[in-house]
Amino acid sequence: MNFSQNGKSALDEANRLYLIPNPTEEQELKAMELYQEVLNETPDSWLVPQVVEASERLGNLQLSFGMIQAAQASYRKGIDLNRAFSLSDSSVFLHHLYLGEAYFGLNRLDSSLYFLEAAERIQNHFGIEEEKDRLYNALGVYFYETGNFNRAYVYFSKAESFLNGQEGGALTYARYSFRSNMASALYKLEKYDSAQSMYRELLDLGINLNQVRMNLANTFIEQGKASEALAVLFEIDKEFANQSLSFNNLQAKAFLQLKRFDEFHETLSLGSEMISKGTFPKQNFQLGIHFGLWADFWAAEKQWTKALESVQQGLTFLHPEFEQLDIRANPTDFVLGVSVLSLYDILAQKAEIAWKAYSNTGEERFFKLGMETWDSAFALVRFISANYENDEARVFLGDQAFRSYQKAINDLTTFAIAKGSDELIKKAFVWIEESKAEGLINGNRLQAQKRKAGLPEELIQEEQNLLFSISRNYQKQLDETESLDVLEKERVDLQVRLSRLREKFRSFPKWELPEAQRFDFEHFRAKLSGQTAALSLFISDSYLYVFWIESEEFRWKRIELENFPLLELQQWTQDIRTPGFADSKLIQQSEPFANLIFEGFRDRLSAIAQLVIIPHGIFNDVPFEVFSLEDQHLLLDNTSVIYQFSARFIDPIEWERAPENKMGFAPFLEVLEDNSRGFLELKESKLELESFDQETFFGESATRDQFLQNAGEADILHLATHAVAAPSDPNQSFVAFHPSEEEFRVFVPEISSMDLNQVKLVYLSACETGAGKQSLSEGFVSLARSFAIAGAEQMVLTQWVSEDRVSAYLAGRFYQYLDEGDSPANSLRKAKLDLLNDPQMVQFHHPFYWSNFRLIGQPIHHEVSVREVFGIIAALLVLTGLVLAAWIWIRSKLG
Repeated sequence: MNFSQNGKSALDEANRLYLIPNPTEEQELKAMELYQEVLNETPDSWLVPQVVEASERLGNLQLSFGMIQAAQASYRKGIDLNRAFSLSDSSVFLHHLYLGEAYFGLNRLDSSLYFLEAAERIQNHFGIEEEKDRLYNALGVYFYETGNFNRAYVYFSKAESFLNGQEGGALTYARYSFRSNMASALYKLEKYDSAQSMYRELLDLGINLNQVRMNLANTFIEQGKASEALAVLFEIDKEFANQSLSFNNLQAKAFLQLKRFDEFHETLSLGSEMISKGTFPKQNFQLGIHFGLWADFWAAEKQWTKALESVQQGLTFLHPEFEQLDIRANPTDFVLGVSVLSLYDILAQKAEIAWKAYSNTGEERFFKLGMETWDSAFALVRFISANYENDEARVFLGDQAFRSYQKAINDLTTFAIAKGSDELIKKAFVWIEESKAEGLINGNRLQAQKRKAGLPEELIQEEQNLLFSISRNYQKQLDETESLDVLEKERVDLQVRLSRLREKFRSFPKWELPEAQRFDFEHFRAKLSGQTAALSLFISDSYLYVFWIESEEFRWKRIELENFPLLELQQWTQDIRTPGFADSKLIQQSEPFANLIFEGFRDRLSAIAQLVIIPHGIFNDVPFEVFSLEDQHLLLDNTSVIYQFSARFIDPIEWERAPENKMGFAPFLEVLEDNSRGFLELKESKLELESFDQETFFGESATRDQFLQNAGEADILHLATHAVAAPSDPNQSFVAFHPSEEEFRVFVPEISSMDLNQVKLVYLSACETGAGKQSLSEGFVSLARSFAIAGAEQMVLTQWVSEDRVSAYLAGRFYQYLDEGDSPANSLRKAKLDLLNDPQMVQFHHPFYWSNFRLIGQPIHHEVSVREVFGIIAALLVLTGLVLAAWIWIRSKLG
C-alpha cells in the first residue's frame, strides 16, 4: 500500500476523532498520534490541501495539552507545505493567527506581530470571515501589552463589531471579552469614568465577576479613591482572593494610599507567602508589581538598601532580558515587550527611592544611582516613542512621562543648588528639553524615513487614499450628513487599515530609523551665534524654571509657583483677545510678568538681535512681543522673536535672500453663491499674495487637490484661508480650500503625511493655526505642529482669530522686507512695527490684531541687531571724524 492510501486512511480516522463533539482525552491523543504520522511523510500533491488542514488541527490539539512548541512546529509545517506546493494563502490563515497567539504567550513579540499581521493581510485580501473577531482581538492585545493603548482600543472595537447572532453562550462570552479589553484600554488612557461605566455594564453579564470587580477597583485606585476600591474588592469571592496575587497587589495599593501601613505590610506578607507556594513564569507582571510595593514599604521604613533590592527584583520580572540583581545595574537595551510601561514605572520608582536615600543619608552612591536610573528611564521613553507609528499614542506617552520629568528636575535642581554645581543645572536643562516635543521629533523622523526608504509608489498612494477616506469621514461627522454611529465604525475600520499599512512600511530593507541623538548641551550652545539667545521656560508642580543661553552665557533661575502670578498671566492672555480692553493698560499690566521672567537677563537683551523662546504650559499662549520691558518699550521694538517646540530643534540656518519659488492659495476671495459651508469671504486675502509672481491659486482654483499635489514643490507656501482648530480631537482640525467640491478640507493626519521638506517657509494666514489641544509634553497639538511633522522648518502662524485687513497688511509688509533680505523673524517684527506706526491703521494697534501672529522656526546665522547697526554707524562716524581731525592737524603743522 503506498503513502497516499495509508496516509488517507490515517487522515480520515484522525479527522473523525477530531470532529467528535465531546471527545475523551484518549480520543484526542489518538487523533494527535494519527495527525503526526501523516505530517511525518511527504504527501502526494492531491492530498496536500488536506494535510495542510491536518497540521492546523494537530497544532490546535497540541495547544490544548500545553504543548506550545510542538504546536508551533505543526503550524509552521502547514505553512511550509502550503508554500512548497504554491497553494492559496487562504489555506493557512488560521495557521498564522494561532501561531501569532502562541508566540505572544511565549513573549516572542516580534514573531507574534509578524504572524498576526500576516493573518490580517490574508484575511483582508481574501475576505475571510472566519475568526475575524479573534484576529482583531489578538492584535489589540498585542498593542495593549506593548503600550499603544489608542491603537489597542481601535482593534478591540473592531473585534466587537464583527460579533453577530443571537446573544447567549459563546457570543455573550466573546462580547464580554472584547468589551473588557476595551475598558482596560480606556483605563490605561486615563478615561476612568468611561472605563468604570463599561465595567459596571459587564457585571450585568455575570461572567468572570471577580476579575471584573478587580478591574473596576483598579480604576478607583488610579483615581486616588482607595476607599471605593476596597469596597469593590470586598465583594470578591474570598477563595478567589486568597489565591490571586493580582487581588493582593490591589488591596496593598489601596492600604498604601490610605496610609494604613500595618494592613499594607500584612497584605504584602500574604502575597509573599502566596508566591513561595506557587509557580510563576519568569516574566510576570504581577510579580514585578509585588516587589515594587515591597520597595514602597521599605522606603517608608527608611530601609533604603532593602527598598532598592526589592525594586531591583521587580525590574527582573518586567524586562525579558534583564536578570541583574545588583542594585547598581540598570537596563540599557530595550525591547517593545509585554509590560514595557510598567518597566518604565518601576525604573522611575527606583530612581526616586535612590534620591530619597541620598537626601536622608548624604551618600553619594545613592545620588549617582538615582541619576543613572533616571537616564535609563528616560531612554526607555524615547525608545517607546520612536516605535509608535501613531501620533496620538506618542503624545499620550509623553504626557505620562512628564510627571516623572517634573519630579526628577525638581530634585536635581535642589541637589545642584546644594552642591553649587552648574553642570547639574545643565543636566536639568537637558532633561527639560528632552521632555518637550518627543512625539513631534519622532513623527518628523518617521516622515523623513518614509521619504528616504524608497517605498513603492502604490503604497504611498494607498496611504494617501486612506488618509483621504479618513478626511471624508471627519467631514461627514462635522456636517452630520450620516449616522454618527455608522461613521464612527467606518473611522475605526479606516484607522485599522492605516495602521496595518504603516506597519508594512517597516518591512522594507531601507526602512531603518536612525538612532536618536542625545541632546548635548555644549553642542547646542555652540550653535547660538553672538547675536542669538534662547529663553526656555518649564513649569513643574512646584516651580517655574527660566533659562537664558547664549554661546558664552548660561543663566537660570527657579521661581516658586506661589511667587509667580500664573492666574493673573492667564487673565492677561485672555484680555489681549478682547479688542475693547485698553491696549496701554495691557502693556502696563505685562510689566510684572516681564520683570519676573527677564530679571537677571535684562542686561543681555541689548546684545542680541534674535531671541528664541521655548515656552511651556501656559506660556505657549503668551505673546512675549507685547511684554513691556522699560518705559513702555516692547520686546518687539528691538528684538526679533522666534518660537520653538524644544531646544533640540534649534539649528541656525543661512538666509541671505528670500527664495523666489513662492506658491499661494486664497480660496475665499468673494461671497459664495451657496455658503452652506459657513465660511465668510476674505476680501483682502488677494492682497497677501501681491508680491507672488509665480504660482498663485485664487478662488475656485484654490482647491484641496491643487494644494496636496503642488504644495511640496514650493520654497515659500502661503495659505490665506480659513482654518478650524478642534481641541477636543486634534485630528479633526483642518485647513479649508474652495468649497466648490465635496471634499475641500485638509485635516491634520493628511498634512502630517505630506512631504514639505523642501519648503523653506510656510505662512499660515488663517485663524487659530497655532492653537489646539494643550499637551503637557507637546504644547499645542495644532495645525502648525502637523506642518512641522511634514518637514516645514519655518512657519508664520496665528494663535487666535485674525482680522482680514490686518492679515493682508502684515503679509504685504512681511514679504516686502523678506525680499529686501531680512530674515523671516525680523521681517515679521518690522511688519508689526509698521502696523503700530501707521496712522491709517490706528484702529488695529491693539495687541489683539497683531500679537496673534508668531514665527516658529530657526534663528539666522550672524544677524546683526538694530542697536548694533546704530552702534557700528556711530563708531564709524566717530572714527571718520578722528581721522579727518588728525589729517587737518597734520596739514596745519606741515603748512
